[in-house]
Amino acid sequence: MTSKVFSRKSLFWVFSLPLALLCVLIFFSFYAELNAKGHSNFYSALIIDFTLTVPLVYFLLIRKRKISKLSIVPLFILGIVLSSLFIPEAEKDVLTFILNWIFPFVEIFVLGKIGFTVYRIVKNFRQSSNVQADFYEAFVEASSKIFPSKLKYIAATEASLIYYCFFAWRKTELGKNEFSYHLKTPIVSLLFGFLLVIVAEGIGVHLWLKGYSSSLAWVFSLLSAYGFLQVFGILKSIPRRPIIVNENNLRLKFGLIGSANIPFGDIESIRLNKKDLPEKNIGLKKLFLVDHNIIIQFKKKVKIQGLYGIEKKYSQVAFFVDRTENFIEKIESKISYEK
Repeated sequence: MTSKVFSRKSLFWVFSLPLALLCVLIFFSFYAELNAKGHSNFYSALIIDFTLTVPLVYFLLIRKRKISKLSIVPLFILGIVLSSLFIPEAEKDVLTFILNWIFPFVEIFVLGKIGFTVYRIVKNFRQSSNVQADFYEAFVEASSKIFPSKLKYIAATEASLIYYCFFAWRKTELGKNEFSYHLKTPIVSLLFGFLLVIVAEGIGVHLWLKGYSSSLAWVFSLLSAYGFLQVFGILKSIPRRPIIVNENNLRLKFGLIGSANIPFGDIESIRLNKKDLPEKNIGLKKLFLVDHNIIIQFKKKVKIQGLYGIEKKYSQVAFFVDRTENFIEKIESKISYEK
């Protein structure tokens, strides 16, 4: 077991060697500060090692492995952060140069790479499928090559909020296997009400805080604006992320708030249910914020994803569908075929 960990092919060296180099550089930065007598060139070399040499070593370690080369970027950013923390303010000329002339190009390259990958995925998705492309799922797939499993959902959620807020204006036309869930419920009106509350409270609290601190008032206003964009993005995502009955699975969605991919083989039963759910019903997830008219019972617990990719397993899920009879008929035909 130990020989596998320390073998040349092990990932141990890929991550431990750059980490060890960073620790050594931090030690040297403390050593130089304790014995400082005009170490400008030494500090410049440390900054270059933090930001360029360590990422280069990491690149050489992963160049023949199935690890995304874009994973160098977080290490480059970490080097910038460590340089800003451990290098004296008067010795940061090289760091300033990197921030002004190298970092913007890295940022543009990464955003361009992600944007092109998302565009290519969405384009291929549209060409090879009868269902409409889902920006959130496309971004999750694209960012999975760049971010860790948890961070990719956070990045995809934030990017999707921006996309639905500012770029998604075309009316959604549902396919024969797609089902809306917002036309016969008050969810749209409810979210519009939240938006009005955010605007009214934001203005009122801003004027009140301005009497105490102008900076605090603007900080609160920025947070209110961010909250407004989140609710508005969720509102616009609801009609653009319909429930989809595929050949092999059911893709439950509720805007950006919740989703689940459920194989038909995992579905025990589906039933019509409009009654209020018990407050304490362990194992049951109400996917929507308001009404429900469908409950699906699973053969085993199924993962249901919430906002920012937070996952939890449930044995039942309750949700709303506008075309109830058609939906139940399709699901029952899929279940009977699986049996």
